[in-house]
Amino acid sequence: MDTSHDSGPILASNPISVTESEAETSVMPESVAPENNNAAMLTIANRSIWDGVYTVQQRQRGEKVYELACVRCHGESLEGTDSVPTLVGKDFLDRWNRKRVGNLFSYMKAEMPPKKKRTPHEYADVLAFLLSRNDAPVGEGELAPDFMELQSIRMNEKE
Repeated sequence: MDTSHDSGPILASNPISVTESEAETSVMPESVAPENNNAAMLTIANRSIWDGVYTVQQRQRGEKVYELACVRCHGESLEGTDSVPTLVGKDFLDRWNRKRVGNLFSYMKAEMPPKKKRTPHEYADVLAFLLSRNDAPVGEGELAPDFMELQSIRMNEKE
């Protein structure tokens, strides 16, 4: 696995309102990582969406929230429109490649849906649904509704 491009978890200056450019440029300083648990931090920081990071139940909840809050703009097939980005396929994966799941979570919380915001749990559930529709495998644990925990998961091309 080539991790030469991976400089560790990416953090936004304000996790509630992160822009895509902040998501690309913000990086956690090494001094933030706990000294006593370097091996565990390395293992956690090297997880990716392809490691099974959500459950079937979380995906199902996310699909219901998507149908209520997202389908109107992004469509039933998540294909988007000329003015609304797709949430599935190569364009979506390319857009978020080499970023962290936490960055997408923060972007969703700040920007989606435009009028009625959802709970952190609902955003995490929708993330699970989006990952499933992009062929990321199911796992045994749920995505946490927590920016820092989600920052430990890379959005990367399938290896």
